[in-house]
Amino acid sequence: MTDLMEIARRARDANRKESSISKKSPAAHGTTDPFLAYPAYLPLPWDGEHASRAMFNADSLVEHLGANGLHPEVQSAADKVVRANRARDATAFAVAITEFEAVVRRVGVGGGDILRL
Repeated sequence: MTDLMEIARRARDANRKESSISKKSPAAHGTTDPFLAYPAYLPLPWDGEHASRAMFNADSLVEHLGANGLHPEVQSAADKVVRANRARDATAFAVAITEFEAVVRRVGVGGGDILRL
């Protein structure tokens, strides 16, 4: 999780630097609604080294918790991680790796037979 925070900090710092250079507010794109002047989220920059490290850590988590890598939920979550990695989409990758870790923790702890509320 600390790696995801580092990506967010880098994006924030880059935006602050750009903002301090221009000292202007972004244009409102022809609208009077102030909430439409800003994007809903800032895309994260792709960092292949971070992605490799995150996937290694996620794989280590599977082994550490004794989760079954053949469990359908684990495989589905892993597929999302691989697709986001291939697309080099940092935002989708961050979401996918977080989901993968949650699935692995659930499956690894109770063998996948935990009651869902």
